[in-house]
Amino acid sequence: MKMFAVSVAAVFLVSLGGLACGDTPRMGGPMKHIMVMYDDMMQTLMAHVDESVPTPELKNYGETYDPPADVLNGTWYNAQYGWMVEGFWTPPGSSHIWIEQISATPGLSVYSGGTMMNQGTFAPICGTNGSAPAFSWSGTMLHNWYAVRRGGQFEATYRVYFGDVNGVPLEGYGEAEVTINWTSNAPSCPADLAEPWGVLNFFDVQAFLNAFSAHLPAADLADPQGVFDFFDVQAFLNSFSAGCP
Repeated sequence: MKMFAVSVAAVFLVSLGGLACGDTPRMGGPMKHIMVMYDDMMQTLMAHVDESVPTPELKNYGETYDPPADVLNGTWYNAQYGWMVEGFWTPPGSSHIWIEQISATPGLSVYSGGTMMNQGTFAPICGTNGSAPAFSWSGTMLHNWYAVRRGGQFEATYRVYFGDVNGVPLEGYGEAEVTINWTSNAPSCPADLAEPWGVLNFFDVQAFLNAFSAHLPAADLADPQGVFDFFDVQAFLNSFSAGCP
């Protein structure tokens, strides 16, 4: 397996890519790195978050994106967090680097990303829509997409470990654990899905019906997450009837 290194040029290019146009999802702000390091002498993995960048804010820009980025339509989202390898090292043997979400605030969805020059597949990962909690990471810069539908504080905790091609941990090697955080300025009213925010009207109903038909996160308002059924409709109607605070 090739040796990984942090590329200053790549960082510069991705920073430029954060200035997204209106027809592509926005990163949301400057990159906030999650640095992963391996000490081969101690056989220990370590991870830490760049605290020089403020806590990212999940935002809705009032934009509509084409597939596959349409999973972000109607959500408050962010992609500032970027997984990066710190230093020069290789995974032991023929192992792979795995990242597993071990806990998260309810309502946080995660989608596969890339760099801002290649924004990824937007496939659900880390338990979103029934996906596996862990994914294999190549070691190159990775900015996944995180999305919510309500306001408040959100966090997710991940463990990083070496495993085989199926994600079975490699015995005798440590693992790293790291927690990342966001704030969301979304309304506390789940039925408020369209502008003007804070007002419930026909446009919110239309936005819900469109999202429900397309099985988008904006309409996934009730458990079980990833299943679109009568309970989501009921949750929307209850929220709509209650009105916004």
